[in-house]
Amino acid sequence: MALIVKNGMLVTEAGSVPADLRIEGETVQALGAGLPTRPGDEVIDAEGCYVMPGMIDPHVHFQLRVGDYLTVDDFAAGTRSAACGGVTTIIDFVSDHVEESLLKGLDVRQGEMKGQLHIDAGLHMSVVDLSQGQDAELAEVAERGVTSIKMYTTYRQAGLYGDDDTWYRTLARAKELGMIVVVHAENDAIVEATKARFVAGGKSGLRYHPASRPGLAELEVINRGLFLAREAGNAPIYFVHMSVGQSPSLVAAARMRGQPAIGEACTHHLLLNDEDYAQEPERYFMTPPLRPPADQAALWDALERGRVDTIATDHCAYPQERRIEDNDFRTASPGVPGVETRLMLMYTSAVEQGHISVNRLVQLLSTNPARVFGLYPRKGALTPGADADVVIYDPRETWTLTDDDLHSNAGFTPYAGMTIQGRVRTTTSRGRIVWHEGEFRGDLSHGRFVKRERFDPAMVQML
Repeated sequence: MALIVKNGMLVTEAGSVPADLRIEGETVQALGAGLPTRPGDEVIDAEGCYVMPGMIDPHVHFQLRVGDYLTVDDFAAGTRSAACGGVTTIIDFVSDHVEESLLKGLDVRQGEMKGQLHIDAGLHMSVVDLSQGQDAELAEVAERGVTSIKMYTTYRQAGLYGDDDTWYRTLARAKELGMIVVVHAENDAIVEATKARFVAGGKSGLRYHPASRPGLAELEVINRGLFLAREAGNAPIYFVHMSVGQSPSLVAAARMRGQPAIGEACTHHLLLNDEDYAQEPERYFMTPPLRPPADQAALWDALERGRVDTIATDHCAYPQERRIEDNDFRTASPGVPGVETRLMLMYTSAVEQGHISVNRLVQLLSTNPARVFGLYPRKGALTPGADADVVIYDPRETWTLTDDDLHSNAGFTPYAGMTIQGRVRTTTSRGRIVWHEGEFRGDLSHGRFVKRERFDPAMVQML
């Protein structure tokens, strides 16, 4: 028995064409106009809808503990929310600690994921310390399909910070092994000194969070990271959640000079700005923080000019209640939910408003993440033999988003009250329908850990 998606508009980065899609087992079997049906086939009529490759969110944090804070979305809840928003693959993180074995950390994280995935998932390996010979473990990490490494340039007190020597050595080792280094770009010294000045002035409330983490901290690290990557043999480097208007231009200029440098934006930095902190700062508390409207406008300009390579969410659903009680940016854990709303929000704000085409949207939310992180063309494509990860998006309905519309355990969305154009009608993960017309059909026995290929520098030219 096959699953046939008929009468839809098939959308890829290359173009859009009215056609049918035939799925057999876990893979795409055929595409074309008027594909025949056979007895026993299941048919979905997608007339008036876009049929896209399943979305890939390469930056989420499920079941993350920092101090005594634990995200309310574990892997089961997080992948449920993702599937309802058209996401068929996520990439989360292994948390590393000083003097800890990388392989031990990977074992723990894979154990937490086992039997808790409604869709497929990969992992980034975090590195904070190489003092115990952890760099020798990276070869086996890559062999196990974890081909990207996360480096934090802040969060020293939380034990996530990696110094410049660790960063440089990790870049060089990643280059040797065909891995890509993913960077949280904030200069720790600038951030901590600025925070201290605010605290000394009695300004530690959540509404002071954005000013306490200035954009200068991001720009400095991007410049330093590009230098270190170049000195480490032109190592591939990926900057997450660019929030400052100048950041995409720095990354794009480096790529023009021949560096495999890649830049990610997040939905919240495109759709929100620091003026939103005035009412409910706990609803918008994330790091890096929301920036002034001028930075927001510059990010949109970069998006239109092709200087943003991927759009992710940095989904990290910590409870608002603790933030309200503490009202202190020193103790509250930052992060907002977003994995379920990315496609609908970006379609509404970017495509419907004429900033980019629907084909470019698919590239930013699906095909490019697949290319960068060793999943393409198994994922991020609608081609025969690819995994049957498919999302059907109906663009015709206009509605208003509320906190109660989502399937995360967070209980809120920073985008509540926004007008949405269209809905995710259907999501299939490797041929299995996990979301259809408002009904969640996921099964925790279905999702798999995805082993990813080594970084391919040729893919950078296709972004």
